[in-house]
Amino acid sequence: MAGVQQMARVPKPGGLFVMTVWDALDVNPAVAITNEIIQASFASDPPGFLKSPFGYCDVAVVSQLLQDSGLGLIDVMHVSVSDHPCGHWVCQGKSNSGGN
Repeated sequence: MAGVQQMARVPKPGGLFVMTVWDALDVNPAVAITNEIIQASFASDPPGFLKSPFGYCDVAVVSQLLQDSGLGLIDVMHVSVSDHPCGHWVCQGKSNSGGN
């Protein structure tokens, strides 16, 4: 929570804060397989580093955390790799429909 509060204080009033998170491991099969192999390879003490990037996949939880941190309007957009095989459109400021 403290980290999100720090992020929320950075934008100027009326400014924009953009956050990206990965969906759950169960909808990311390539990473899920990698995680299973790593877990099996270190059965007695498996590393948990893949849990972090996938730890904020619950939209309701993340939205509430952002609101509780003082951020105003929360807008969520789900982007699927099958919809957009290359993430460059996000960096170029294009919408989900492919326009500007």
